[in-house]
Amino acid sequence: MQTETQTNTNFFNYDPNNLLNFILEKLELKNDASLCRFLELKPHVISKIRNFHVMVSPYVLIRMHEKTGLSIGELRALMGDKRKKYMKGGERWVSTAPNDKVYAQPDAEKQAAVA
Repeated sequence: MQTETQTNTNFFNYDPNNLLNFILEKLELKNDASLCRFLELKPHVISKIRNFHVMVSPYVLIRMHEKTGLSIGELRALMGDKRKKYMKGGERWVSTAPNDKVYAQPDAEKQAAVA
């Protein structure tokens, strides 16, 4: 079982720029704008990911998988995501800093509405 400190240090390895640069080189694209066009994403999406304003979403990962043929596991490894556990339904990530992610539970009110 990992301690909290070990778990938090895993997030410091997260760098989506490695993933984006690898895809740019593999597909021989010139810049992020051409990558957005290739993945059929809005231009600001790659910019926000590159500047750590948002994480790589499942939707973006799936688009990358479909367009490049790389597996989701390979894509996650390229960006340094080494988590062995996935989030359960109803949990979401809350970013307190670019590389510091913690779990947050949905409001009890929302849970009661679902039940």
